[in-house]
Amino acid sequence: MMRGNRSRRGLRSHRRASLAFALTGLGLVVLAGLGLETSAAAFGPQAPPPKKAAVGPAPPSAGAADAAPAQQERPREERKIETVPLLGKGANWRLNDWRAETDDTRGGVSTAQLKGLVEAGTEFSGSLDPSVLGSAFAGISLQEKVLPTPLSECRGLVIDLLEADGKEYAVALRVNGAPAGIQHQFRFRAEKPGSQTMFFKDFRPVLRGKPAPEPQLLDLQQVESIMLLIMTDFGDGQAGPFALVLGSVQGILGKELPPPPPPARETKWTCNACSTMNFDIAKTCTRCGEGRMAEKEKAAVAKAMEEKAKPVKWPCSGCGRMNFPGAEECAKCGGRRG
Repeated sequence: MMRGNRSRRGLRSHRRASLAFALTGLGLVVLAGLGLETSAAAFGPQAPPPKKAAVGPAPPSAGAADAAPAQQERPREERKIETVPLLGKGANWRLNDWRAETDDTRGGVSTAQLKGLVEAGTEFSGSLDPSVLGSAFAGISLQEKVLPTPLSECRGLVIDLLEADGKEYAVALRVNGAPAGIQHQFRFRAEKPGSQTMFFKDFRPVLRGKPAPEPQLLDLQQVESIMLLIMTDFGDGQAGPFALVLGSVQGILGKELPPPPPPARETKWTCNACSTMNFDIAKTCTRCGEGRMAEKEKAAVAKAMEEKAKPVKWPCSGCGRMNFPGAEECAKCGGRRG
């Protein structure tokens, strides 16, 4: 009995000790919180610790930032280019060698001319009239061989415009051996006087004013003529009188690496008479009218005639053996030929 009372008293003592310990811990926490608040109120908000300076190169100064863009390498086309006069500016315009090419060959009524001016330069002018055909074109062309410097030694052109009319024009190159109607054009809008720079790598092949159906290589070694033209297909407001005063045409010296030639295709055929490349749908050459199969047909006829002209073996009348043409007697029975 006494042992049981002692156990109960010990358990109660243990519970009191645990409760006192818990209350003591809670009091310490409350006091600690009050102490922190009191310290903050007494001394005020503390400044955050200073940040360490970042280790690395110092930022560039304003002067260095302004000078940085000037040190960037400019594209090749924007660098100073070396030119040579081709027409005007010390070179002859060859006004008598230019030839007008307009839609009058198809029944149109457009006109074009190139005339020299007393003051300076030359004027490309005329009238673009689509009233008959629904569309119109007018231009002037010059043979490349009369230029003082071949275009194969240049990589572009610079045209000096003295007066502009706001219309869109094109410089075109014709290449020997290209399919009929194919030109390489560079279009530009003559909005104001100034220099118009065009590189040959930016010329695009066109067929009657529209992009060529197949890629064409611009071989500057084979350029036949250079042309300046205007068309109603270039956009609205093209019809009517036009006038463009040119100061000079200069060549940009240098050579661009030619692009790789397009892969050979079996859908084209070369005319054996004039070496013009023609599209697969053409049965006759678009330049000279020679038939596509003319050469093969001629070769077949010649071969047939050659076979017909060859001597043939002769049969022996006695035994029927076939003998060589040079034999006068049958090799089997000895019978005479014929």
